Amino acid sequence: MIELDSNTLLLVNALFGALAVGVWMLLAFPFRIARQACVMLAGAQAVMLPPLLAGPGPFQALAGICTLIALGLLSLGLRQLLRLRQQRLDLLGLLALGLFADLARLSGLPADMATGLTLMSMGGLCLLAGRDLLLGSLGLAAWLRVGLVAPYAVMSCFLMLRSIALTQPELGGGWLLEDPRRHAGLAAGWLVLAMSISAGLIALVLSRLIQRIESLTRHDPLTGLWNRRELSEQLARQQVRAQRGRSHALLMVDLDHFKRINDELGHAAGDAALRHVARLLQASLREQDCAARYGGEEFALLLPDTPLAGAQALAERLRAALASSVWSWQGRHWPLTASLGLALSAPGRLGDALVEAADRAMYQAKAQGRNRVCLAPAAEGASC
Repeated sequence: MIELDSNTLLLVNALFGALAVGVWMLLAFPFRIARQACVMLAGAQAVMLPPLLAGPGPFQALAGICTLIALGLLSLGLRQLLRLRQQRLDLLGLLALGLFADLARLSGLPADMATGLTLMSMGGLCLLAGRDLLLGSLGLAAWLRVGLVAPYAVMSCFLMLRSIALTQPELGGGWLLEDPRRHAGLAAGWLVLAMSISAGLIALVLSRLIQRIESLTRHDPLTGLWNRRELSEQLARQQVRAQRGRSHALLMVDLDHFKRINDELGHAAGDAALRHVARLLQASLREQDCAARYGGEEFALLLPDTPLAGAQALAERLRAALASSVWSWQGRHWPLTASLGLALSAPGRLGDALVEAADRAMYQAKAQGRNRVCLAPAAEGASC
């Protein structure tokens, strides 16, 4: 069995840190994923490299400061990555305390006291990072959250115990004070913790990236509503429920004279108008309803478990709300109206057939003067 000495383990730690710096910078710049957070996390890894690679000398004397700065950058990067809107006074306070203690040792503060305060500050920074990670990963499975937070808790406990062993030597625990360069167990422990923290953060970033990609495949990037693909999947689910006796309605909404907005005000104004309509639609729907941008200036609203009377009432409310809404572009007020087509699910009218029925009713509303609601009956044709 091959045994690795402490210096070799520290070298492996440094090599892993250099690799992590490269990964974070790759995510930050070519891929443009949470750039500011990734740069901070790359900085945290980079600051730890000199003490790991250098022998006794200036860098080793500054190992405490390097570790403090690294933990500070790690905490700041983590908050930026998780988009936590917390004040930084707690983090900056602990960082300032540790730096002050480490620098005060050079001006006469007893070494044990200074190092103990620095270690306590490091432990506090680890606790803050673990807490922030716990708060920012609420959407993940409980076991995964525990796995992400565990390295921070272990590192914090180790630093706190190291501080106690230094300031209270009568309690024992002298092995905690060993130099990692002379203690293979400590070097191996730091390597495992560093790898766990870096791997966990990279996995968190990649999971967020996957979630973002999945969201983009289901949402319209301009309005934030569901896209046509997601609407088709929702219609397929409702088709299964309809075969069990549950009904649903589909409402097609098409803005009137939308081309004039693009021609007279520009495409930026057209995009703003679409976002305005999307917000109005979302504000009028229930949680179980599905609002989608079907294409261009056309929207689709899927209304599960909605009888005909309720769907008609909602359609009329939406038409009136849009007609009375105030939308302006660069100080110019522009009236917005829409033609709406409504279809109710029925045997033989599910999925694409339901979309076609609602679409025909919507075009009937346009043909009869716009700014109105037309219903697609069970028979051929539409009634307004």
